[in-house]
Amino acid sequence: MTLFRGKDALLRRIAETERQSESYSLPTFSTPRSDVAAFSFEYGLHPALVRLLMELDRSSWRQVAERLPEGTDTSLLVARWIDWVWSDPISGLRRRVADERLQARGDAICELQRRAAAGEAVSRAQWREARSALAKAGPADEIEAAAAEVIAAAAWDLETAPGAAADMIYAWRAASFAEVDRQLGWNGEKDSAANERWEKASAAGKARADADAADARSSGVEKDEAAAAVRLRQSFQGGIQDYLAANPSELDRRSDLRQAAYVEVDRLAREGLLRQIELLGDPHRATDLTRRGVAASHSQS
Repeated sequence: MTLFRGKDALLRRIAETERQSESYSLPTFSTPRSDVAAFSFEYGLHPALVRLLMELDRSSWRQVAERLPEGTDTSLLVARWIDWVWSDPISGLRRRVADERLQARGDAICELQRRAAAGEAVSRAQWREARSALAKAGPADEIEAAAAEVIAAAAWDLETAPGAAADMIYAWRAASFAEVDRQLGWNGEKDSAANERWEKASAAGKARADADAADARSSGVEKDEAAAAVRLRQSFQGGIQDYLAANPSELDRRSDLRQAAYVEVDRLAREGLLRQIELLGDPHRATDLTRRGVAASHSQS
């Protein structure tokens, strides 16, 4: 159990970061693990919640901090978010799985997270068995396999692997990308054509950057190296965009749809976390989790 404390102090730190004050910055993926652990302890946030917020956009920090009551069990919050990612009837990855055995084994992982968050001892052997059972279920196709990877990412003790919840987002994005590929009928031939198209676009970008660099040298413009580097990057990107615009292709839909899927996963992940904060005081929610967990345990036996 990790209880949230110091709400006002956390909001002040967030405000300083929003003003881009380096001395009060929030953790990022370049922050040493020891510093992330210290930050978590300082504000009474479970490290798994901190790492989850590190994966979401910066605005999520304020949204969560403002809604999260002091004294909240943040380990329980993460466990409920994990369950929501898998089990939500609208966006949950469970609905992308037709195999009932695979569903039950994903449910069992959520149950282990709930028990661990409640303070029960869950052994390493139990976590290992849950991962093994999921792997043995044998997903029917690439969509089911990708959905299973999402809940498999959570099959770890959050006390020793606090990054597991954040890893679910990576797997969730990959599952969404797999659905995009199915929608487009993506195959090896299209992949090769897309790579060839990108090589041509990159060559156009390089040609533009080289030409602009030559012009700058001949005219004596951009003596500053940093400014020159920015100018070259802009020229390179401009050359790529001009090539793509002059040579439209259906192949570009993949990139557009993947970007949309990426944004949608992050939006859902953030909104799901905020929703779980709202439900923390709901006793019926706790009862539902317990019943589902018991059912999952019976299904695995």
